[in-house]
Parts: sequence; structure tokens; C-alpha cells
Amino acid sequence: PGRPHVEAATLRVVRDDARLACVYWYASGGRTTASYVAQQWNVALGTLCGGAPGSAMVRLVVEERPGDAAGAHAVLREFTTT
Repeated sequence: PGRPHVEAATLRVVRDDARLACVYWYASGGRTTASYVAQQWNVALGTLCGGAPGSAMVRLVVEERPGDAAGAHAVLREFTTT
């Protein structure tokens, strides 16, 4: 058995000259998803079924070097796959 696959969302944040590459996902009740709505649904179902699953947003952020968006995403990809 290998590591579990986690569906994640990506985001690029730009403000003035600063740029950030982000990857994030949500975890609740042993499940993971890139969708906030799905995560809320999982928490609601868990609560209705008698449990109160905890939830978390996992976010990794890397600053982009000027002109090197691909490099920042490569760092995130390497970090999350090794």
C-alpha cells in the first residue's frame, strides 16, 4: 500500500509585486477533498450520524520568484509527492 491520493486545489495570489503559489485541501472525518462545500457536507453528515468529526484546511504556500511561476509550483509538487 502506498500513500493515499489527496485531491488538492491550486491558487495563485498576486498583490503588487508579490506572488504566491498555493496548494490546499480540506480534511474531515478521515476524508480529504479540495472542495470547501464537500468538506462542509462531510462535517454535516458526520454530525447528523452521531459523530462530530474535526476538520482542517491544509495549505502550503511558496513565494514565486519574479518570472518563475513554474518553479514555485514545482517546489510544491515535489514537497507533496516525496
